[in-house]
Amino acid sequence: MEWIASNLPLILCFVFGMIFLILEAIIPGVGLAGIIGLALSIVAIVLTGISYGPLATLGISIVIFVVVAIVFSITLKSLRDGNLSKRYVLQDVESETADFVATPVAHALIGKTGYTLTELRPSGFAIIDGERMDVVSRGTFIAKEQEIKVVHVEDFNIIVEKL
Repeated sequence: MEWIASNLPLILCFVFGMIFLILEAIIPGVGLAGIIGLALSIVAIVLTGISYGPLATLGISIVIFVVVAIVFSITLKSLRDGNLSKRYVLQDVESETADFVATPVAHALIGKTGYTLTELRPSGFAIIDGERMDVVSRGTFIAKEQEIKVVHVEDFNIIVEKL
């Protein structure tokens, strides 16, 4: 019990370092958990070196390396065919023959009227046929809440002009 009390900072740094590294592997993100885990692991290694010498430092370094390697391999396996792959990896396959046609629906809007939700500088949002849409003016400024008319559809852009 006395050993635990005298080595509490070392033990806490090691345990929380491993927890943060595991969290980083499970919850992909900015890397903050990984940075904290790495920093705590380094502090645990330094505290071990100060208290017990180079052989103990080598031992804890190996333990940390093995834990990180195991977590890394589990994460890669999960990314390949596990839960992480279902959440974070695109499963659909795209091909050159796939035809993404949004324009026939948009072409039906030509001639319809609506009003702007935001200022168009030249792009913004408008309500057309009761639906909010991303629209573009022909380079001109159109103020908010102005009546507009759809005059053209080009690719995925709905071109409007002021009435």
